[in-house]
Parts: sequence; C-alpha cells; structure tokens
Amino acid sequence: MKLVFRGHDDRYAVEQSLLAFFPEERPVYQEPEPGDDNWARLDLHQGPVYATATTEIAHGGMLAKGRLLGLQFLALFEDGLYYRICREANEKAYRIAAACQEAGFPFFAPSSTNQQFPVFPNRLLARLREKYAVSVWAKVDEEHTAIRLCTSWATREEAVDQLIADIQTLGREL
Repeated sequence: MKLVFRGHDDRYAVEQSLLAFFPEERPVYQEPEPGDDNWARLDLHQGPVYATATTEIAHGGMLAKGRLLGLQFLALFEDGLYYRICREANEKAYRIAAACQEAGFPFFAPSSTNQQFPVFPNRLLARLREKYAVSVWAKVDEEHTAIRLCTSWATREEAVDQLIADIQTLGREL
C-alpha cells in the first residue's frame, strides 16, 4: 500500500498516525498512479488557528474519506504536546540505539527519529523475537536482518530498560 502525505511540515506526526494503522507499509511521497487501488493519502492544511486533515483510503478500489482525523492533530499541536511527546519517544529510541551500538550491532541506516534500524544476526534475532515484536525492515544477507525498533509516547521506561538489558545480553554472543 502506498502511503501519501501532502501539505504540512510536521509530516512525522502524520507518518506515525498512518503507520499505526498500516505498520508493515513504508511511506512514499508520491501520488498514486492511475489504476492503483491500494493507497492511503492524508492532506494537512495549517490555517492561522486550526490544522485540518482530510484522509482518503483506497483499498481494492473502495474509497473512504475521513475528516474527523484532523481533531487529533488539532489536539497534538496545542501547547507543544506533539513536540513534547515526540522528544520523549526520540530520547527512548536514542537510548536503544546507543545500547545496540555499544553491544556491537551495526545499523542499516542512521536515524534521528523514534525509529531505529539495527542489524542482527538471524540466530540472535530469533531470540529477540521471543520477547519482543519487531518489524523486519530488510534482509541484509543470508545471515543478517535489519529490523525496525520503534518507540512512541506510550513506551514505558521499564520496557526500554528491559530491551536494553536484553540487547546487551545478546551482544555478548556476537
């Protein structure tokens, strides 16, 4: 499914919202091609007082639109809430990234967001997946896989601490 975002500088908030609904999809920043029948598009418009959003989702040729989605963005942009919760999510992700790096796991790509992309040997990844939900991002080679670890406003510090401890344990087996 193509995820299309238009019209706002705070694209990250939109990505996180749509990725919550479609976690296995990677966003693209282009319009659907004629004949595409599996896509989601979100248009954001920042007015002098309000931000409004229009969502369109096409799946199998069926088109759905939603205008109430803009209310969540209005709430997010009041009183710096969006920036505060994103900063907290990013800081948790940075802790996880530092633990991966210190344990000896390389990265598929650098990231300055709440999403980190470490590369794990498949034998250790299988053990990590026994306790955690991780998204496979890319097969690096026959023996290694890049994964996506993602934090959010709802990620608890205790969960981050436990993941870091488990990453350190796995790193000793490299």
